[in-house]
Amino acid sequence: MEDFRVFLEQQAPLLLTYGPLLLAIVLGYMLGKSRASGSQDAERPKAPLLRRSSSELLLQESNDASMDVFEDAPHVPYQQLTFSPVEMEKRSWDFYQLMDRRRSVRFFSDKPVPREVIDNIIRTAG
Repeated sequence: MEDFRVFLEQQAPLLLTYGPLLLAIVLGYMLGKSRASGSQDAERPKAPLLRRSSSELLLQESNDASMDVFEDAPHVPYQQLTFSPVEMEKRSWDFYQLMDRRRSVRFFSDKPVPREVIDNIIRTAG
């Protein structure tokens, strides 16, 4: 019993830190297993599949004429870029320096933003 007490004293910080997470994982796993076994008996209706791409839906829902630009956009295949180790190191350092200057901002400006800038941001995200 003394050995168990010593073990608990040594492991207490670890158990206090990760114990709730481990408990949540185990309970989530058990709950998922019980739901999976119960759902085999009762067949649930499946959601209908979307037959349109998200860009088609976006175009359909938008009344904005500037969105028509995306309708006829050609497909651009992915071309993987490869770099030498020296070039990778230089590019990673340049990227680090760029990201190191970034800061979170919790306020907004009332300056107008050109529509073309907004369109380019949307293109980049797509």
